[in-house]
Amino acid sequence: MGNIVLVEGDNELDIALTPIPLIARWVLPTGHRDPQGEWSHTSYPPQRAYDGDDTTFAMSKVLYGISWSGWLELTHTPIYCNKVKYLLLRSNYGDIIEVEVQYGGSWHLVFQGVPGDYMWEEISLGGVYLLTGIRIRFYRSRTDKMIACDMYEVAFGEIT
Repeated sequence: MGNIVLVEGDNELDIALTPIPLIARWVLPTGHRDPQGEWSHTSYPPQRAYDGDDTTFAMSKVLYGISWSGWLELTHTPIYCNKVKYLLLRSNYGDIIEVEVQYGGSWHLVFQGVPGDYMWEEISLGGVYLLTGIRIRFYRSRTDKMIACDMYEVAFGEIT
């Protein structure tokens, strides 16, 4: 980051600019949508993905064959964020996860890949955005058994 030089007549004042780090606090979603009707498990409802308890989870319907799960959309009133995070149990589903965030009326892919197993994963958004949602889905590439997706927690990194 550069400096600013203030000049008044023959007087100069050189001011060094220092970037201030953005500080985020973790905020839970306040609602959800299940557009494909695949996260409405009676014992493991979508609300468990944002109940503040990392020992409970939301469960998708069982996946058969090679396929993507439906999206679990987690919502919030507009909130300025620079990152998001999630916690899932990888051994209970397939190989890949996709995470998208919603801003400006559209969904934007922020991560596609292999997540860790029961460990918090933070995703930097590369800037600050006014988010209204996070959505997550899983890809299953195995055909040897039925698999359901378990999402333990999701949170927004709100800029304070």
